[in-house]
Amino acid sequence: MASLAIIMPAYNAEKTLPGVFARIPPHLKDRIDHYLVVDDGSRDNTWEVMQELAAGIERFVPLRHEVNRGYGGAEKTLLQAALDRGADHIIMLHADGQYSPEKLGEVIAALDAGADIVQGSRFFGGGALKGGMPLYKVIANQGLTFCE
Repeated sequence: MASLAIIMPAYNAEKTLPGVFARIPPHLKDRIDHYLVVDDGSRDNTWEVMQELAAGIERFVPLRHEVNRGYGGAEKTLLQAALDRGADHIIMLHADGQYSPEKLGEVIAALDAGADIVQGSRFFGGGALKGGMPLYKVIANQGLTFCE
């Protein structure tokens, strides 16, 4: 079976990070080979929360940027860390819960069935609005996506 890594950028996520991990379906936890999380220069207690999670979650790998490198910098660190650990498949989650951990089963099933890439969207089915995103941001995002 292909190796699977969950990567997660975290910035000032001390309050949300534990909840995201709690929402990962229990039956999938053994299927995931690495949980890679980078604290991207947070000013709160994100790093301490990550240390607590690492003590209780097998295969949790805490990474840290002393200075904020931005979302792209966090992604680069995480992708390299996943590749260094031999991950065949990499799934991005966000520490603030923007991407639903409850959907991991569908993503993993598609990858296990041979998909080269699986793309999800929090906008499908009105998920962004249900998740609390303001309507103006949803409309602006859809407009920018259309322009691409």
